[in-house]
Amino acid sequence: MKFPILNSIIVASLCFKSVAVGDTHIASEFAQVKAQHMKEVAQAVEPIDRRYQLSLEQLLRRATQAANLDLALSIQNELKAMQTPELRAALDGSNWAWMRPGVKETVQFFKDGTFKHQLGGC
Repeated sequence: MKFPILNSIIVASLCFKSVAVGDTHIASEFAQVKAQHMKEVAQAVEPIDRRYQLSLEQLLRRATQAANLDLALSIQNELKAMQTPELRAALDGSNWAWMRPGVKETVQFFKDGTFKHQLGGC
């Protein structure tokens, strides 16, 4: 062999490239698993939130009928907080992108509370 160092460099670079591709695949799979988890949690919480909202609406009517305006205002504020969470409202429809060594990442947030995470090479 005339160029053992060159051959070693080529073999090493191919090994590192396959590790990097594997890491990207694992990162992508992690993002998918995490997104699926968040989607399932949101689906599981939705009926609980709906029951809570109905209960609050009933309590608001009773507090109003009882002329307990401070309590009625507190309940009304809780209902408003449920309907327009500040973080969700701030993220709705936004796109975020950043770079880390060798990888460009983007996240797109949708109005239904879901998001799409993408990994790409530079």
